[in-house]
Formats: sequence, C-alpha cells, structure tokens
Amino acid sequence: MAAARRMLSIASHARRRYDVVICGGAAFGSSAAFFLREEATRLNKALSVLVVEKDPSYQQCATALSAASYRTQFSTPENVAIGLFAADFFHHAPTRLQIPGEPPADIRLCEDRGYLFLATDDAQAEQLERNHKIQTAQGAKVRLLSADGVKKRYPWMNCDDIVLASLGEQHEGWLDSYQFLQALRNKARFLGAEYMRGSVSRLLVAEDGQSLTGVQLADGSVVEAGCVVNACGTGGAELASTANVHLPVVRRKRSIFSVLSPAPLPDCPMIIGADGVYCRPDSLTQPQFICGVAPPSDADPDVAADDFAVQESLFDSTIWPSLAHRVPAFEALRVKASWAGHYAFNTVDHNLIFGPHSRLRNLYLANGCSGHGLMQSPAVGRALSELIIHGRFLTLHLDQFTCSRLNCPETAAKNAETNVI
Repeated sequence: MAAARRMLSIASHARRRYDVVICGGAAFGSSAAFFLREEATRLNKALSVLVVEKDPSYQQCATALSAASYRTQFSTPENVAIGLFAADFFHHAPTRLQIPGEPPADIRLCEDRGYLFLATDDAQAEQLERNHKIQTAQGAKVRLLSADGVKKRYPWMNCDDIVLASLGEQHEGWLDSYQFLQALRNKARFLGAEYMRGSVSRLLVAEDGQSLTGVQLADGSVVEAGCVVNACGTGGAELASTANVHLPVVRRKRSIFSVLSPAPLPDCPMIIGADGVYCRPDSLTQPQFICGVAPPSDADPDVAADDFAVQESLFDSTIWPSLAHRVPAFEALRVKASWAGHYAFNTVDHNLIFGPHSRLRNLYLANGCSGHGLMQSPAVGRALSELIIHGRFLTLHLDQFTCSRLNCPETAAKNAETNVI
C-alpha cells in the first residue's frame, strides 16, 4: 500500500492537465480531494485531482499547530450546521478514513466533553442566550447553566463571578489534528487523488478574463486545470491576488501553551472564559492541558509567513492569572511547552470565504476561516465536491459564505461570527 501511495505521488509529476487542481493540501485541500474522489468513485465518474502542497510534513500547517477542537456553539446558523456536520464526520472518521486491509484511522478523538462558555456580566449572558436559541434551532445539544449548575458539574471551579454558562453536551470535543490530516490525505490518495510537493506561484487567467486555464508552479512549470481550488490557508490572499482577486484575509499569530497541573480536573471541558482565555485537557491519563488567548486587538498585527515566535508574555500577563482565578488548582501549574501557529483571519466578518468566484467561474475559494479550519474542513470538502461535480449544494447550503457578500462589507459585518476564539 505504501508503494502505491508513493507511485501516485511520483505520477503527479508526469501528467500536466487535471480536472481539478487544489492549491494547498492541509485540512481544506485534503478534505476537498477526499470528497471529490469519493463522490467520483461512487458515480463511476472519471475525475483527475491534483493537490499541490509545499509542506507535506505539515510542520507549520495552521491546522497542525491549532488547539484541534470542534464545536457547535456559534452565533450564526450556518456555522452551527457546519459544526454538526464536522462532529458526525469526526465520529465516523476512524472507519470512513480507513484504508482497506489496514487498522482504523486513529485520530485520537475525545468526543462530547464540550465547550463551556462563561459569562460574567449581563451583556455576555444575553449573548449566550441569543446564541443558545440559534444553536438549538439547528439541532445542537447545548445547555445553559447557572453558577450553581456549573459548580455542581465542576466542583473544582470557582463560580463566584459567573452569571451564566453555556455547555455543549454533545457534538463537541477535540482530536489529534496531525493524525487527522495524515488519515485524510492517505484516504484521498487511496481513492485516486494525486499529491505533488510544490508551491503554486500564480493563477493563470484565460484571455477572456472570465476563467482560469491552470496554475504556474514556483519552478516555472504549468499545470492546466478544468477548475482550481484555492485552499492555501494563510497564503490564500496572496495567491488570489495573482489573478487580481482581493480577499480580506490576513495572517494572525496565536500562541498555545502546554501546561501541567498538580491536580486532575475530572470531566474537564474546553473552558472559554469571559476574557477569551481558553483551556482544555490535552491528555486523559495525566493532568496536562493546553491553553491560550487572542492578543488584544491593538497588539494583534498581521505577521510574516515565517513568524512563529511564541508570545511568551501573554502567559504571565493574561493566561495564568485568568486560569488561576477560575481554577484554584491552576495556581501551581507549570509550562511544559509552547508553540505558535497562524490564523487565516477574515477581517470583514470572521467567516469562511467560499465557493466559485463571481468573475472567474472555475476558481473555487476556501479561505479566511479565522481559526475554524479544522472543524470546518469536512463541510468545506463536501460542499466543494458537490459544486464541482453536481453544480449545486446537496448536503449543506453555504450560500451565505460566497465571496459576493464582500461587495458590501457593511452588510457582511452585520452577519459576522461573534464566537471567535
């Protein structure tokens, strides 16, 4: 089987025209490749798919460096639906992504621990209540809890200042993002997608200016394409600009700290403080956690592609005091490791920019997920496969995320996702 995968990778250098060329092979790109080839196989349809990925190791991939969690607690119905789809896909991923003759895919899934959002004033509580109505209307299993209700479930937590909390009781959890990426790519390859190590430097626009003819690679070679998917993550805006397409997506840095606690916290969920500080277990066998927070807006600049310096001061100034207040046992926690990753941040409404471009009809966008790439990747891959193969949405209707909304940023901002961590 390994030899077959290597042959697919080598073969990708021989062919120079594909029905679909996917720029970027991380969560969005590999999900698109998987669903495209799965659907083409089901329909017995010939469909050649090439994925061009500059870093097959995924060492600096945004998904691999993320908190690797998923949820349904969003403020917009479409994002809630995407979260529900993701939860179902992750639940079945061990067998869905299994290669025949090999063990089930091990993505180290921790299901149904849930996110616990905390409100410490009336305005925050009202927002949780509004979100709760949206979430439950979509079928999410979310419960509002009083301070007493939180204390009863989590006696190790300080609840003195809690006004209201929102707990995801199902369809939320976390996984090993690196293992998931590997499993997704391996299954896409098994189904017939080809992967090439390289970087797409330019989108090639046809003479009529209304479509793409293919892509140019960094080595100057050209790959022709029936359609092109921009799934380049934090590099998506730069690539789009080569075809005179503007995407309001910038690269933002997020630091994550792995810490050890002297005491275990039974049934600990993903805790989201009112100040944005988050923490979740990183091991079910020892008191190890990961935590982080978004920097203040005035200290959150766009960063260079090679800037992975950890913002160490955030831990001492913001994260540790917040965690020690919420969980007294965290007063004695100890940092074991830290790292930084990047968000492809949509500055208009913090939402995905998705689907066919309004001018370049065979350019498909999957950009600007603002830190939600892992959890949104199954839905994005499925929806892309439906648009490319069937010409319409069949499972999830993601019309709200098409790039046409960006023509009126003020209107888009009114529908912005507020639950961005």
